[in-house]
Amino acid sequence: MNESRRSNARGKWLAAALLVAGGWWVLLVELTPATSRPYVGGSQTDSVLELALGYNGFGRLTGDEVGSVGGGAGWGEPGLTRLFGGEMGSEIAWLLPAALIALGWALWGTRGAPRTDRTRAALLLWGGWLRVTGVVFSFMSGIVHAYYAVMLAPPIAALVGIGAALAWRLNYRASAVGVLAAAVAGMAVVMYFNADPDASLLNVAVFFGFTVAIGGLTVRLYRALFTTPRPAVGHPGPAPAVDGERAVADLLRLGERHRLARVRVGQHARDDAGELQAQSARDTEDARTVIARAPPLRSPPR
Repeated sequence: MNESRRSNARGKWLAAALLVAGGWWVLLVELTPATSRPYVGGSQTDSVLELALGYNGFGRLTGDEVGSVGGGAGWGEPGLTRLFGGEMGSEIAWLLPAALIALGWALWGTRGAPRTDRTRAALLLWGGWLRVTGVVFSFMSGIVHAYYAVMLAPPIAALVGIGAALAWRLNYRASAVGVLAAAVAGMAVVMYFNADPDASLLNVAVFFGFTVAIGGLTVRLYRALFTTPRPAVGHPGPAPAVDGERAVADLLRLGERHRLARVRVGQHARDDAGELQAQSARDTEDARTVIARAPPLRSPPR
């Protein structure tokens, strides 16, 4: 209960910080008289709120932008395929299949992880960013430029990195190799449909590289399915062969070393105790000698 209250309190403070950080300038502009500040460009009523919520806000989503030149085919038709074609496709789409495949596979693989698992938390964070931003860009009916795709670069890079690291770590599993192969194949397909016809030599080099990568992953997938022994559940990988006689000998040597170490520690402890006792006896004898040689104390005069 206390933890829940602390979480709620942190959430409220974060919301307040977000409102202050993003709204202080808007508040100052709205409170400043129009005669004492420049005109708010892009707005129809000299209002920064109208600009933020209208022309540059909900108007971009609905297409109802006063003073706008409109959406149109120049930015691609609204729909799920917008990010994979036209200017958007050449800007960001070539890694998008790999990011989506990695996200789905990694989320399924970490479905049993605790709430505090960092890998799953990172997947939810970057995956949420990618899904929300991608859907908004795909279906917004107002003005949308190809350079908006830069907002998709951080989540795509993070998801591709996380997925590639997990798949490489589990490369003995057929599912991991299959994910790598599917990701590379998806990138090849997207690049094929967005290839620049004027860059023929570059296209040939890129497609040759993708072909080699897909071929290598296909061979690795075959080995993972039919030739590589599968480790037990929870085991990090195939266990190396162990020499039984050598292992027993190592254990015996380790036990003997432990016994000798205990003997040495006991001997040192006994020696130290004897030395301390002898030093104490010598100190006592010295004190008695000093007392015996000291002159007798005289009584103070009355």
